[in-house]
Amino acid sequence: MKIGLLWFESDKKKTIEKRVLEAAEYYFKKHGVCSDYCQIPLGTLDPRMNGEIQVGEIRVVEHKGVPKGHLWIGLDHEVKENKDE
Repeated sequence: MKIGLLWFESDKKKTIEKRVLEAAEYYFKKHGVCSDYCQIPLGTLDPRMNGEIQVGEIRVVEHKGVPKGHLWIGLDHEVKENKDE
C-alpha cells in the first residue's frame, strides 16, 4: 500500500469490522476517495480466518508492521489523476 492513514482505536470493545468502517469513513472525508485495503496487527483475527477478512469493499489483512491498537487503511493501488482537466 502506497497511500494510507494510520488509525488508532483505544476502544477495545469495538469489533474489528466497526473499527475498519469508522477509519474508512474518516479516510473518505479526508481524501475524497474510498479505501479498499486495510492492514491490522498480527493476531487480531481468529486463526481460522487465515489472516484475512472482507469488510464491505475493504480487504483486511494482518501485517506484522502494524502496531497493536492501530490499523493502516488506504488504497491497494495508486490513484491516477486525470491530467486533462
